[in-house]
Amino acid sequence: MAINGSNSDISHCSRPDFDFRDLERSFLLTRTLREFLGAESVNAGTETITRQACFLIRATSENPRVVRRLIVFPPGGYTADRVDLLAPHPEAREARVKVMGGIRPASKGFAPLPEGLRFKYSPSRDVPTETTSANSVFSEEHGRSRKVPWKNWFYVVKKNGWGSSHNLVNHSARWVVCLLHKELVDQKPIRIDGYLDGLPAARSRQLRLSLTRVQEIGDAAFRDESLVSEILGFPVSKTAPILLRMLNTSETGKHEPCTFFAILLKIAEQDPELILHELTRARETDASPHYYLADLERKLRSGRFRHD
Repeated sequence: MAINGSNSDISHCSRPDFDFRDLERSFLLTRTLREFLGAESVNAGTETITRQACFLIRATSENPRVVRRLIVFPPGGYTADRVDLLAPHPEAREARVKVMGGIRPASKGFAPLPEGLRFKYSPSRDVPTETTSANSVFSEEHGRSRKVPWKNWFYVVKKNGWGSSHNLVNHSARWVVCLLHKELVDQKPIRIDGYLDGLPAARSRQLRLSLTRVQEIGDAAFRDESLVSEILGFPVSKTAPILLRMLNTSETGKHEPCTFFAILLKIAEQDPELILHELTRARETDASPHYYLADLERKLRSGRFRHD
């Protein structure tokens, strides 16, 4: 069953005789999880993140420099928001994936997957994205595609920026398990207290709670209209420098930094010149990830945000 559209609910996506919840309880997936993440990490707790067309399983307490996760694809599944998009990963210094193979609930070992997956990727870090999105449309101009090897580790992001925007697509009719090993760039501290101090105490607490909620749920924030509207209701002069610094939020598979980026695009419609000014200050002080600042500036200077 192929997955199409960003609003697909894949928690019940299945072959006729089983779904992900059956796999999640299976001997093989449980053993693989303990062997790859480590028994101690698994015992401390894991989290399953349901994306539009795949599942991510991670330890609730991850190493701040190196993360390991399992990716479980349904038939036709993929890692980006849509099958035709590349998702940016500026948080990764480098990342590797290993295709373990096909899986069923009763499997004792992974099934061969000679057809593998397809890897769609950018050859450089600076791939221009859609005007209103933090993702990039896959094209021959800005992307490449290749078959993924089975049972061998391969790079999806390299230190020179190769593959920093990419998508993995399962073209097989099987459920497929992959291992992800990702080394993170050094995380900048998020310092926003000075910007919150200029607000009345109650409003400051309100904004802090809203930002924390976005950090917790990532792009699910856009299913909560009141949450995003609450942030948009604050003066742009207050939220712009704060949101630029929130781009340093850790990415756990919920697209948290991309969510803050998307909110920045929304407030840019109110005052693009102020956003450009704050963007320049953020670049001068190295306060935000380069990838997001460069992409935001491209969008702001594209003409879409200019007032008549």
